[in-house]
Amino acid sequence: MKKWKLLAGLTLLFLLLLSVTAQADSSSYGVVFGAANVNLRSAPTTSSAVLGAYNKGTWMTVRGYSNGFYQVETPDGRYGWMRQDYLLVSADATGTIGYVSHAGYLNLRREASTSAKVLGKYDDGTPCVILDRAGDWYYVSVGGQTGYFLTRFISTRSGVYSDKLGMVISPNKENVHLRSGPGKNYGSLASIPGCTYVMILQQGNGWWKIAVNGGVGFMSSDYLRAGHIRRSEGEALCAKAAGSSAPGGSSSTAQQATYAVVNNPNPRDKLNLRSRASTRGTSLGKYSNGTVVTMISQGDQWCKVKTPDGKTGYMMTDYLSIPSAGSSSSTRIVRHPQGTYVNLRSSSSKSARVLVQVPHGSTVVVLSAGKTWTKVRYNGYTGYMMTAYLKKN
Repeated sequence: MKKWKLLAGLTLLFLLLLSVTAQADSSSYGVVFGAANVNLRSAPTTSSAVLGAYNKGTWMTVRGYSNGFYQVETPDGRYGWMRQDYLLVSADATGTIGYVSHAGYLNLRREASTSAKVLGKYDDGTPCVILDRAGDWYYVSVGGQTGYFLTRFISTRSGVYSDKLGMVISPNKENVHLRSGPGKNYGSLASIPGCTYVMILQQGNGWWKIAVNGGVGFMSSDYLRAGHIRRSEGEALCAKAAGSSAPGGSSSTAQQATYAVVNNPNPRDKLNLRSRASTRGTSLGKYSNGTVVTMISQGDQWCKVKTPDGKTGYMMTDYLSIPSAGSSSSTRIVRHPQGTYVNLRSSSSKSARVLVQVPHGSTVVVLSAGKTWTKVRYNGYTGYMMTAYLKKN
């Protein structure tokens, strides 16, 4: 018994290590790691020209591999080469995934016996990695520990896995987009409700790669929590995200923003105004970044708006910068002398963590302005940008 348990554990460790060291053809994205700033070079050599430097945690699109370097496309559209030592490109380990299928919770036990010590309690829907089977018990890895679940309370399927758990946390358990890449400009693969358990495959700035319900994609880290979260705790976190409830149990209605600004991640693209809240709706017009629209109603995926030329229709929420309700915010255009990008930081300091790199020409919503630093909102991020790089529309 102990021998096959050890073998199963070593097998899982090998697969997890393999996921870290895989080559570029196993995955199309990587995360900068190992140093605070990593150089992007013009060729796959350390003597080639430096095209820019990128912060730890930045997602890169991997295009190729040569001579110990990955060829990448950066978030701001540059192409170059980055040393493999500083780019984590993970392969997706596949195997048998189990899902707890039991009302309430299921005990994870140290041994294959109902009298064995309980290692943890896992709620309905929790995913785990099936390592082996011993009669009526599965030997599993879940939430960073191994133990036994009764087979009759586990449903199984093949798929991509990780033993790192997480949960979707969204206001009132609203659906959140699972996207094909690490950014709002990537297509939506599915809409995942709040309080859904996920397996975390890779973490980067602003976006995490996850496996959920048999699918793999990227989700904004704003809507994810890592760790073993009991469902009751998740319910409470979703309720807290939605704000306090009004007397009698009905949710209080927050004051709606009065306007929004078209803010496409690719400034060259224009945003469609649709006849209905669907990508199949007729396009009533296309609008450039910086266009200010009047907000009629706001939803998680679509907003009903009125454009400056008097048209009324629907725009996708992900492509609008929406100020906090009731604020008197204004907007500014990001202008960089070299036409590249400007860092949005976590605090008003050049040494503060970079939240996201905002492309030249993007529109940001100003929350508070200062002589040196301005607090702004951009694509769901709130942070600080140097005032010198912000110009009036």
